Amino acid sequence: VILETLRLHPPVYTNGRVFHKDVELDGCTIPVGASVYLPIAQIHTDERNFARPTEFLPERWVARIRKEDDSTTGSAGILPRWVARDYKTEPKFMESDPSYIPPANPQYLFSFSSGSRNCVGHRLALQESTIVFACLVRDLTVNVREGFVMRKRKKLALAPPVEMPLIFRRREKHV
Repeated sequence: VILETLRLHPPVYTNGRVFHKDVELDGCTIPVGASVYLPIAQIHTDERNFARPTEFLPERWVARIRKEDDSTTGSAGILPRWVARDYKTEPKFMESDPSYIPPANPQYLFSFSSGSRNCVGHRLALQESTIVFACLVRDLTVNVREGFVMRKRKKLALAPPVEMPLIFRRREKHV
């Protein structure tokens, strides 16, 4: 959910670099001093990079599998479990199924930039986001007011909407 949210709503929607040496790229020379901009939001919603690019599909990053539980945990049976999908090794035979969502290639996700100048805190940010999100959905249900349509606001970075009418309800505890 977090990676898919970052894909559709990157905090920074463009990034720029200045070349410090000539670079050859696909037969074209980019000269020293040239400025190059990386349109992150466009890359994240390009169908050459992500199937069904405008849809919110967390399944492109993870798959739900059923795993036999061992007796050491105290609960027997088959438990659902989420695992990361690998775009390199996942079989391609299902691509003819229109409901099939191919696995995402993480090399096309630039929410934290990429390469030697990427965000130094991106792993910490993902870990903290995951923990906070897990705690929230464990204890609360979150809904958006019916009929609400979120509109993105672009500033220097992607700005939150002026209004976000969320409805929080405490989950019932099952003992």
